[in-house]
Amino acid sequence: MKFAACFLVPLTLIPIARLNAATAEAPPTVSVSCPSRSAVLAARASLANSERSIPLQLLSDAMDSLEKHGCRPGPRAEVMVVDFALPSGTPRSWLVNVVTGAGQDVPFIVAHGQGSDPDQKGRAVFFGNIHDSQMSSLGAFVGGRDAKTDAHPDAVVLYGLDGPLNDQARSRFIYLHSTFNESPDYVSDEYIEGNGHKAGRSCGCFVVQRDAFIRRLKPAVSNGGFIYAGYSGSIDTHHRFYPGPRRECGTNIDRRSASTNRLRREIRDRPIGVAGSEEGKRSKRGSDEAPGGAP
Repeated sequence: MKFAACFLVPLTLIPIARLNAATAEAPPTVSVSCPSRSAVLAARASLANSERSIPLQLLSDAMDSLEKHGCRPGPRAEVMVVDFALPSGTPRSWLVNVVTGAGQDVPFIVAHGQGSDPDQKGRAVFFGNIHDSQMSSLGAFVGGRDAKTDAHPDAVVLYGLDGPLNDQARSRFIYLHSTFNESPDYVSDEYIEGNGHKAGRSCGCFVVQRDAFIRRLKPAVSNGGFIYAGYSGSIDTHHRFYPGPRRECGTNIDRRSASTNRLRREIRDRPIGVAGSEEGKRSKRGSDEAPGGAP
């Protein structure tokens, strides 16, 4: 797999706002029970509708990641697992109980970022950890506090746990949220049906349908919950990377302006699959995408 990286403009253009409390916050502790693999596999064997089930290798990867990042005994046992290999109009996230195995065949809709799908084809093909790229990130995330912003009246702060894959999630203002203020409601069933069976695109946030967010996902993820974003297929490294429009996910996040003195980067066009890793700092990056999508 090839990688791409960013070259920074002179230091004087880096906004002081980036050096605020949002970027200095330590991730909360993961507070989810350790998985019982035997129970999870037994529950999987009993499923009647395998077409809606989470891919087994993806589930195994999620449990490995949970153990790596510090699971612990306690009442919370559900983790959110996302398969970005599936098209955006297909339910592709699951809230799986890693103790009992429940939830493996009850998927939810989740949107991916504009920069991950620059041609608006409904499939995420690029993933990164770069400011202003509007890309989704892969890897493990821990949920933080609930947040109320101008753009999103109800959201969960997310912290990336997997180094160069997603450790800029907090400073990029990546959230789990729904479409409370957006029009159109770009993750609704009606929108997806009328948009060629494609959900709208986010600015890199995990955007889910309202009922799923309120009833299931927000309680499971906030304050120590766990998200694993994976990709069950092969990433096509022959595509080109085009960053999204230069606006942050959620304007005026936490009542601070995220649009002042943007952190700008010159980006060269290169074929990549994952952008922003340490290995990728040896190559240059791609050009601009026309505006589109929603936070």
